[in-house]
Amino acid sequence: MIIKGNITRNLLLCSSYWMISRSTGARALIFVVGLEKIYAVSTARSKEASKQTKFQAVNDGRRGRLGCDGSVLIDSTKNNTAEKDAPPNQTLRGFGAIERIKRTIEHACPNTVSCADVLAIAARDSVVMSKGPNWPVWLGRRDGRVSIANETKQLPPPTANFTRLTQMFGAKGLSIKDLVVLSAGHTIGTSHCSAFSDRLYNFTGKVNLNDIDPLMDTQYISRMRTRCSLTDNTTLVEMDPGSFKTFDTSYYKFVAKGRGLFHSDASLLANSFTKDYVFKHANGFESEFYQDFADSMISMGNVGVLTGNQGEIRKKCYIINN
Repeated sequence: MIIKGNITRNLLLCSSYWMISRSTGARALIFVVGLEKIYAVSTARSKEASKQTKFQAVNDGRRGRLGCDGSVLIDSTKNNTAEKDAPPNQTLRGFGAIERIKRTIEHACPNTVSCADVLAIAARDSVVMSKGPNWPVWLGRRDGRVSIANETKQLPPPTANFTRLTQMFGAKGLSIKDLVVLSAGHTIGTSHCSAFSDRLYNFTGKVNLNDIDPLMDTQYISRMRTRCSLTDNTTLVEMDPGSFKTFDTSYYKFVAKGRGLFHSDASLLANSFTKDYVFKHANGFESEFYQDFADSMISMGNVGVLTGNQGEIRKKCYIINN
């Protein structure tokens, strides 16, 4: 499917992209096969390198301060710590891959395709490359010009309980179903021990080896303790062991057994709707889940989008234009 075209053809495709996405004054729902041919040249160089962007990195990166504005791609400066360097985002990977894609597109289509759109398409394609579902991506986003570490406080933390998660998702116009569906993004990628070690040690502050999270499987706790000490801030652990490079429903199998890493994973069993969804998809129904995931990704992709004269089209994703 990856076709390496010449610059002339790419520029024509670029013009088509510009007319389609801008003529509406906002966005158009299209599969931009032509645009993908432009940037696929960059991703095709190494499938494994592209996988570094994976859902965890790319999709989490879409959660900017106001939504899908690519703000997580901006580097910190001397006077400002940006989102990418905030604690919730320190396990993100794939920034270099996104920059290479943008560089390729910018060469063919200057000042036309935003980093936010690149990120949205890359998120979709990294899931597809991981054997996950496909979905149409709305285009015509503009890039944000602000990236502040403190803004990541609006991101659902791994320590959140069900009430807090539903409040945070609801504030973005996302439903309880979106919550349980999008949580399965944890089927891809890794996490630092520090994000869940409080479930393994001193859960209630008693400072003894038996003080553990009762919602977590005890055998799994023992296994995780061999990987993570109480003060470990560097070790990475697979969020979906044995399947962390493949997009599938095995995440739900772990959650159903009390083996989800995070408080937020365990919280899915605290509500009848989300619990039923977890157990149903722990036992199959993959095609149904794939459709649900595609629908929820479309919904999330429409959160806080900048259009028209808002923001800018960054020339380089890691720095705002002068």
